[in-house]
Amino acid sequence: MEIAVLLASYNGSKRLPRLLDSILAQTNHDWRIYAHDDGSSDATVDLLDDFAVKHPGKLNVIDREVTRLGAKGNFMWLLEHVQADYYMFCDQDDIWMPDKIQTTFLYLRELESSNPESPVCVHTDLSVCDADYNIVHPSLWKVSKVVPQWQEHPDRLLVANCVTGCTMMFNERARLLSLPMPGYVPMHDLWVAYQTVANGGVLSHIAQPTILYCQHGGNEVGAVNVESGYVLAKLKSLKRVWQSNVSQYKIAKKLRNMSVFKYVSTKFIFEFKRMF
Repeated sequence: MEIAVLLASYNGSKRLPRLLDSILAQTNHDWRIYAHDDGSSDATVDLLDDFAVKHPGKLNVIDREVTRLGAKGNFMWLLEHVQADYYMFCDQDDIWMPDKIQTTFLYLRELESSNPESPVCVHTDLSVCDADYNIVHPSLWKVSKVVPQWQEHPDRLLVANCVTGCTMMFNERARLLSLPMPGYVPMHDLWVAYQTVANGGVLSHIAQPTILYCQHGGNEVGAVNVESGYVLAKLKSLKRVWQSNVSQYKIAKKLRNMSVFKYVSTKFIFEFKRMF
């Protein structure tokens, strides 16, 4: 039984060694890293090659010719070209806690045992750290006011996604449902989670952090602090907020035929839950 760790890399040589060391330190050893580089100009590929030599059978760098896919495209390309029993997305700049794989795997297997033949996806909380890996928020869910038990629903995911890709593990049935991904979908994690729950599968969570989620200014997606001037920040960027919601609604309309009223009311309930 193999757990495929899908690592999308791009100019990550500064932080990649710590990530790889944290995966090596996992209590579960039934994993293999499948890395695809998106055309790095630094030492990223050399680091990956060196790791593969030092730890035979634990890392494959695949297809060096396909590049410039972007984060979303890179992860979905890996998902399409790698086949295993279970899958995890892996960012190049985080640190995995030692029991991340085992904790998630055991819970996923428990869900599979009571939901045979179903797509299953599990995600977890994260601890937010700064560029020097000092923890600034022990729980991303707490600081961002995430309510996973409410958000793990097809409609609500499209309005307010609660699933962070680097914490996910999902099975082969969820993978198959997620291929291919339409170009208009904004991120890979939302798509896999949505396809799982929208097709009668199980989307569930573990309310404990399994990862140090590094915020260093270069992240493609970062943490949202609802406790620190959240409303004021929203008011100052009304144009961006409007554009973001229009984009989200168009996706919800395509995938769920969601009405404007339903989108707005769902969004209002979510924002109310975040604030109170």
